[in-house]
Amino acid sequence: MKQALVDLGEERPGLDVRPLEGHPPWQRLRAGDWRIVFRRLTPEESALVVLKDERTREAPTFLVARVVNRRDLDKAIKTL
Repeated sequence: MKQALVDLGEERPGLDVRPLEGHPPWQRLRAGDWRIVFRRLTPEESALVVLKDERTREAPTFLVARVVNRRDLDKAIKTL
């Protein structure tokens, strides 16, 4: 799962990413039996994160909301 997050951060092609129906702008990344629910940050949001945390070397490009087992995805989506 760590590798899936690294791949997402580097925006590597071929990841199993799909939009969550009825919950834009949220998306899910499939990593084995796990699902990572995330959304891309706007440039303004990325800039705020960098300003808040001076240790950050690069601006983040996404926000992870949940990491859940595939069985619990529907339940997790309801709380977005």
